[in-house]
Amino acid sequence: MATTRELLIGSLRELALIDPIDPVPPEMLQYALDTLNRLLDLWNAKGQGPYAELFSTFTLTPSLSPHTIGPSTATWPLAKRPKAILSASLIVSSVYSPITVRDAQWYAALPSPAQTGAIVTDVFYNPTTVNGSLYFWPVPTTAYQVRLQTKGILAALALEDAFTLPEGYEEALRLTVAERLAPSFGVALTAETVQHARDARSTVFGNNDTAPRLATADAGIPGACVGADYDYRRGPYR
Repeated sequence: MATTRELLIGSLRELALIDPIDPVPPEMLQYALDTLNRLLDLWNAKGQGPYAELFSTFTLTPSLSPHTIGPSTATWPLAKRPKAILSASLIVSSVYSPITVRDAQWYAALPSPAQTGAIVTDVFYNPTTVNGSLYFWPVPTTAYQVRLQTKGILAALALEDAFTLPEGYEEALRLTVAERLAPSFGVALTAETVQHARDARSTVFGNNDTAPRLATADAGIPGACVGADYDYRRGPYR
């Protein structure tokens, strides 16, 4: 299993900046590591890098609004606050009841955002930083559990960390880091390296794309009447 150090050495060798048998200058390796972690942060922001969806369970705090989630003394501690909440459920007696995830416009239009109740039906998530803020409605009065579905986050790496990301990430990161290092070291990238980097990113990002679910009303197109007297552009002839 490769380490972050080995990945970055591969990036530097891609640019012919180091000899295969010579030690890598520590300052060069540190600069490459900083570049890698900035790249991971960018991929998180774009939503292209995270590859997994997480289901996490938390306990509501009665009369609290908002609940916070993230790394800094949050109601619900996580290494990083989620970029978005994909779905939410209220757990009562082992039954999962969907909580509708709302947007800021919905929350702003609430006539009574401070209304309380035992059964939470809606939530507005504001991805504030460093902790995100969850505004449940009604404001909970009972310490039920909720399950949140979120996108995983690519964590920052240290030099000696084992590289455990899924298939394709090592090549995509090795080549993309090389691309980003090249201007700093005055190196001209070959067309082959640029194309390989583009292909590797396309593979990784393509695997992370989620196709939306499509459905038609009823069992098919509503009001369909197919026959000799039917024109799909105008409907049935009359």
